[in-house]
Amino acid sequence: MMKISQYNVEVFYDRINSYGISIDLKILCSMWFFIRHWARPAKLVSLLVSGLFSMVFLLSIHTLTSTPYLFMTLSESHNNTTRVEWIFPGGGLWEVGIRPGYQVLMVDGQVPTPQDSLKQQWQSAVIQDDNGNSLTIDIQTNAHKQNTLPLLLISPIFLLFGVLIFLRSRQRSISQKYFLLFVSIAFALAVSPLSENDVPIGLGVGFITVTFFPAFFLLFLLCFPDRDVSIQKTILIFIAPITVSFLFLISLINIHVYDIVVGLRLGILFLYLSLGIALSFYSMIRINQSLSKQGILIVDIGNIISMLPSILLYLLPILLSHEPILSSEYTILSIISMPFAFAYAILYHNILQINLLQRWLVRSLIWLIVFTSITGILLLLSYVFLNLETTMLFSNTVLIMVLISVGYILEKIQLKVWNFVEHLVFKDHYNYNIAIQQISRDLSITSNTQILMKELADNLKKLINTSFIAIISKRDHQVSLISASDNLQEKDMDDLFEFINLINYEARVTLLPDAHDRGILMYVTLRVKDIIVGYICVGPKINKEPFRSDDKDLLITLSGQIAALIQNDRLVEDLHNKVHALDVLNERLYRTQEEERFRLSSDIHDEPLQTALHLQRQLMVASLPKTSIADYAHLSQTLVEQLRRVCTAMRPAVLDDLGLHAALDALAQEQSERMGVPIMLDINMALIDKTLSPSTELVLYRVTQEAINNCLRHAYPKVVIIKLGYQDDIIYLSVEDDGVGFIVPDDLDLLVERGHLGLAGLLNRVQHIGGKLTVSSTLGEGTQLKVSFPSEVLLS
Repeated sequence: MMKISQYNVEVFYDRINSYGISIDLKILCSMWFFIRHWARPAKLVSLLVSGLFSMVFLLSIHTLTSTPYLFMTLSESHNNTTRVEWIFPGGGLWEVGIRPGYQVLMVDGQVPTPQDSLKQQWQSAVIQDDNGNSLTIDIQTNAHKQNTLPLLLISPIFLLFGVLIFLRSRQRSISQKYFLLFVSIAFALAVSPLSENDVPIGLGVGFITVTFFPAFFLLFLLCFPDRDVSIQKTILIFIAPITVSFLFLISLINIHVYDIVVGLRLGILFLYLSLGIALSFYSMIRINQSLSKQGILIVDIGNIISMLPSILLYLLPILLSHEPILSSEYTILSIISMPFAFAYAILYHNILQINLLQRWLVRSLIWLIVFTSITGILLLLSYVFLNLETTMLFSNTVLIMVLISVGYILEKIQLKVWNFVEHLVFKDHYNYNIAIQQISRDLSITSNTQILMKELADNLKKLINTSFIAIISKRDHQVSLISASDNLQEKDMDDLFEFINLINYEARVTLLPDAHDRGILMYVTLRVKDIIVGYICVGPKINKEPFRSDDKDLLITLSGQIAALIQNDRLVEDLHNKVHALDVLNERLYRTQEEERFRLSSDIHDEPLQTALHLQRQLMVASLPKTSIADYAHLSQTLVEQLRRVCTAMRPAVLDDLGLHAALDALAQEQSERMGVPIMLDINMALIDKTLSPSTELVLYRVTQEAINNCLRHAYPKVVIIKLGYQDDIIYLSVEDDGVGFIVPDDLDLLVERGHLGLAGLLNRVQHIGGKLTVSSTLGEGTQLKVSFPSEVLLS
């Protein structure tokens, strides 16, 4: 075995040297190119996986079409007897019963010679076993009878099927441990024993294990990244392939162990196919995504059809110690249903996002062109510099410098070509960082929010290549359109608003199907301190592709700035509304003051002033008969009462003398008599024992006075009920009527805009001392006004 490996290494180096290329220069050039262009995680993994599987697949196909041979090493002739030194376990010679130590009578029609001990490939042989029986083996009649190539090709193809299963396991419809067991068995199958006819490079299982196991492991990491890999998961992944590899390596030393490995391989293959079918069935019955339901069903059915013949016609008979009904070469033909199922699901149900596959196909084509160009330049430069009549050190140094320059230039060219082609073909290519900087700059320099949102929607639509962009505001469970791109249809607006109810509150990005089956809608939530202020709604892409991760990242990054702009715009609007309300209230205050002054002037002019003038005339006219002192006293008393009524209207004395209860009772009685409407007063006895500050009593009195005036002036009630009470450390006052009612705005700050200046004045008066005002009203049934104050604010 060691001789064979060493022999191949020497041949490899001899071939390199035959091209006139020095080994050290080749290594340096390879290392530079590898590190400069490919030593990046994503590129490195994809390149290694692609290279390894492409090599295995192409070389395996080459084996089926190449001239077969028998693989056997012969011992040196001893006493004119040549014996079998080593054969490949599981190969053609092994399967017909040849074992190490048997005597070799003839090889390729000739008696073995000492030089034949260096040869390994034979077309025919005559072997004599320990019992003296002669066995004649001809490669033409025994070739490819035990090929396991079809079983080998199952593994990477089924790992494509594993992609779908894994995606569903991430959705918690399939447990990850079952999927990891499936992957572990796939690893074990990849490193299980093969015949020499299946692997043209396989001069021993050591090379097979080193090649296939890293390939499957890298493919696993590429397709199924999982950062949370526990010790249990790691053991589950590696236990099967490590066990098979260990036993197979032992079989190279003690080939009798190979029988155990063969049985183990059949068991592994049976588990592999059975578990694949089980997972397919499980996936079918647990489908919960309507968007991909038909595609998943098609793929699952294709998987089951591709695996059942190998189990029923090949594996089960062997496991039951019978001849297989059909050989693996024929049973494996059903595997063609798998790629057909994938292709149909991709083309007609977009199961694996065919547009993204097309994008990667274009990228691979560009990479191939650039890679071919780099390789050609490398070979040309190597040939030129290695033929210069200079020292090797100088040639290598200059070559490396030139290669670095060429590699750097070609890498830039590749990026430019890819950007141009992607933008030309797919219409939605953009540089994420540049897009963020440009849009952020526009957001910071534009002062008009409406114009800014319109330009933002149009720019995002063009950038992402989507059918429309809408920026939606949400406030107090009400949604409204802030801005949208030009081509947003009015019929789409109701659907957009309706879908908002389906969005998860915690989600930053939500994908929903379009109501008109045009594709997928994407909603990006706009938040300010955990408060949702709106959404960015992105319509389906024009090219029918799914949204890229860059699209989502771009919108999520911009969502913070857009949300801040919307919130700031709202704050400015609220501030303007409050300033306007304050202006209106100030104007009303000035008007009320003038009205109060006019009323006071009228009251003094109509009664007290006239009484005083009458008294003055009587005192000044000397010719009139002397009036009795009693008449003058009566006039004086009338004047005093009239002045007292004026003072009471300005500030009731009963409030200072007898307290709030008596003042409200007098107010209710006076207003009831004046307007002819019954006013009922209900004061909680628990409040009578409480001592209120004079300012608090005055506020409650004025609130009640203003509320009664509003009722009698606007509501046309039949009865008014006033309640004043104390409960749970809260002092409350309510004024109810059964009048006409009115529409109460959701925000009481809008009372001024609706023309309810009296209620707006009450709101300001109550809020000034830390109280809360609530108003509820029903048209045709009446209105209830409630004022509440924390007791610690009002009690002295």
